[in-house]
Amino acid sequence: DSIGVLYGYGNREELEQAGATYIIDFPKDIVKTVL
Repeated sequence: DSIGVLYGYGNREELEQAGATYIIDFPKDIVKTVL
């Protein structure tokens, strides 16, 4: 699995095309997604 973060570079479509399993808006949300 992978996490794409919409923060500063790229957009949701690019992350979806790259195969991100989870897409979040801010780096601080990574912890909530992983746990």
